[in-house]
Amino acid sequence: MSKVCIAGAGSWGLALALVLEKNGHEVTVWSALPEEIRLLKEEHENKRCLPGVIIPQTIRLTDKLDEAVADKDVIVMAVASPYTRATAAKLAPYIKDGQIIVDVAKGIEEKSLHTLSQVIKDELPTAQVAVLSGPTHAEEVSRFIPTTCVIGAEAEETACFLQNLFMNESFRIYTSSDVLGIELGGSLKNVIALAAGIADGLGYVEANPALDLDGIDAAHKICILAQNGYQKFVDFDQIQASGIRNVTKLDMDYAKKLGYRFKMIAQAKPVKDGLGIDVSATLVNLNELVANVMDSYNVVEIDNDYVNNIIYYGRGAGRYVTASAVVSDIMKTHQVERWSHDYEDCKHVYPISSSRYYVRASKPVDIPYETYYSEKDDHIYITEEIELADLKNKLNDENAVIFKVRG
Repeated sequence: MSKVCIAGAGSWGLALALVLEKNGHEVTVWSALPEEIRLLKEEHENKRCLPGVIIPQTIRLTDKLDEAVADKDVIVMAVASPYTRATAAKLAPYIKDGQIIVDVAKGIEEKSLHTLSQVIKDELPTAQVAVLSGPTHAEEVSRFIPTTCVIGAEAEETACFLQNLFMNESFRIYTSSDVLGIELGGSLKNVIALAAGIADGLGYVEANPALDLDGIDAAHKICILAQNGYQKFVDFDQIQASGIRNVTKLDMDYAKKLGYRFKMIAQAKPVKDGLGIDVSATLVNLNELVANVMDSYNVVEIDNDYVNNIIYYGRGAGRYVTASAVVSDIMKTHQVERWSHDYEDCKHVYPISSSRYYVRASKPVDIPYETYYSEKDDHIYITEEIELADLKNKLNDENAVIFKVRG
């Protein structure tokens, strides 16, 4: 049996207290709010956070920090992330060297950008700091519904000790030495989840997001436009789409410094004995309208023999836009003439390989360029118009990052 202090009487702290009490450990729960402790002692339930979950009398409740942490084998930091540093500072007078502290909150400190284990180490440099994280919900853990978590600790001995401390038949614990990875994953997934939820609520999300990320949705659209524009039936499987998965923040930052912004560009034009059609992440000059198409808006640009450049601009996603398009398609289905054609097959579809290119290399390279920029170990070029095969030949097996540049 181990003696454990849970610092924080919220839903997650109480859920873990129940797990540890079930495992036979001596558990003390501390809160900085005397009123919270008073209600827990009277009602044996946190009706706001965990309604219906009874806190047994074997779990000690206190608002006295010195009593809570005295002679404890493990201290579990379950306070909300903005209060982690202040709570750790309060602990400093009472803990011994080598004290095991397990942070179970998720977050990154706003000013320092430190993870919470780093924040605790700042305040308690002699402590052994570990983390516990996972795809868990306090209301489920408190009711012993099976779930899993991971313990992260620099020392394998500490990780194994904590694994045995927490694990039971409903609470599966794995161990890892990647403390930073666990904390970043636990923190950033919440940001991603919130952003995804907002996008879904606004109607911006594809049922299969890969259709957007990999350029498949854009390829479908350019296929339809090319067929009607050039009156040739295009085999969709011949269209090359590379998408935006390989665009990194580093390249986005360099593009911005050079006056460009990445956009997913689908293009089609006549070439040789067929059509050039492709989809790719492309740098567009910030002065162009296309570079400033944001959010759910799309743009279609047509170069015409008689009236030159025409641009159609408007929403391409959203609840009402999608509903309107669906209703419009349904209404048109009975008009057979709208869907029939006598186009001949386009025998050859090629990627459009002649372009200006953005090149990021780890050393200077001998290529024809309009713009050059270097930072640290990166060498950035905006090339003159060149065939992609010729560019790769000039790079001479240099492992360079290459994107198209519009214009």
